[in-house]
Amino acid sequence: MNNNLIDFETNVFNICLEYDISIPEDIRRILLHQYVNSTHSIEITGKGFYDNIIISKECEKIPYDNFRFGCIYIEFENTDDALGMVVFVIDGCISLIEFYSYSEQWDCKITNYNIFLVRDNGELSFLKKVNVSN
Repeated sequence: MNNNLIDFETNVFNICLEYDISIPEDIRRILLHQYVNSTHSIEITGKGFYDNIIISKECEKIPYDNFRFGCIYIEFENTDDALGMVVFVIDGCISLIEFYSYSEQWDCKITNYNIFLVRDNGELSFLKKVNVSN
């Protein structure tokens, strides 16, 4: 498994939960608990990656069956690379996290990046700058 991708995903996931005002606090708590108590199966697609999430059976489910969240845009410094992120919840549990490229290919190289929230009107709101130590 690629630990750099998991570290990156975890950071972006946490920021997404922190800033997504459409998710009530009690649901955020459950989703975070599910994420922390899960196993990851990364599939690199060449245009991003999927993480098939399997949460612990002991985790509480949220009261919503199926939905998705994660209006996040990630821009890597000193490159033209950018990613979007979406989290899929199925039957009350995190099931899949998808990171997708806005360009033809993405080499999965994690460099310093900026995270933005994508507003309903498509505008980007800066959330956080992340410096990656090598």
